[in-house]
This record gives sequence, C-alpha cells and structure tokens, in this order.
Amino acid sequence: MAELRTEEEQVEFIKNWWKENGTSLLLSIGVAVAGVMGWKAWVANQEATAANASALYENISTVVTAPAVDDAQRTSAFHLGDELKSEFGSSTYAPMAAMLLARSAVESGDLDRAKTELEYVVSSDAADASLKQLASLRLARVALAQEDFAAAKSALARAEGGEYASL
Repeated sequence: MAELRTEEEQVEFIKNWWKENGTSLLLSIGVAVAGVMGWKAWVANQEATAANASALYENISTVVTAPAVDDAQRTSAFHLGDELKSEFGSSTYAPMAAMLLARSAVESGDLDRAKTELEYVVSSDAADASLKQLASLRLARVALAQEDFAAAKSALARAEGGEYASL
C-alpha cells in the first residue's frame, strides 16, 4: 500500500474504512458486551440458586439434628424438604436433605414417610452412586420393619456391589 501523504488522504482513508467496517465493528462489540452480561447474569443466578438451596438444607439439618424434635418442628422440616426438592431438585442438597428427613421419619415411627424420602434419593439424578446405594440399604431396612420382604429384597438388589458390598 502506498504511503498516505497528506492529512486529507488519511482522513479519507479512515472515512472509507468506517463506511465499510463500522457497522460490523459496532455489531461485534454489541454482541460481545451482551454475551459477557448474559454470562455474568447466568453465573449470578446459579450462585443465588445454590445459596437458596444451601439455606433450606441448613434449616432442615438444624431442625432434624436438634436434641429434642417435636412434631411441629418435624412437620416444618418436612415442608422445607418438599420445598427444597420441588424448587432445587437438581441440586445435591435435595437428596442429602431427603436422607436427613428419612432418618427423622424413622425416629418418629413414620416408616411410610421414610420410605418416600429414601425412594426419592434412589430415583434422584442429583444423588451420586454411593448415596443411592446407602439409600437402597436403608430402604431395605425400612421395608423389613414394615414386613415387606419383597420390597426389601428389591432394595438390596439395587444396592449390590459398590462401596457398600460388604454390608
């Protein structure tokens, strides 16, 4: 390219370049800014969701692990658990809360509720394999307590192998 000699030629070159590329440049900048803003909004939403799920789990854990839990507190914990599972079912807090609630239900003698909570863990996509196995073992214990031997055998079959094979 020949060297631009005068200031007028340089100004004319910039005007032509802007005419040819200005729209694309502005559009590219707009898309980049929108992408960054969208990413930041998504990350903030994920963090808020995780914080809300964590707060619900903490409330459930505090109530269920208290030394003396009355029926009103237990009912409150079950409602919080239902809320956690419905709003944040894809988080790992949901199956962990269900395990706590199942324990609380067994302690209060509500084996049907314990069975429901443990079945939730076994069927949850958010629970890892070892938690599902543990839930299956506990589900077998609940089924034995209810004298539902076929369900106990089925639960044990799901728990075979893995970390809990020796149990």
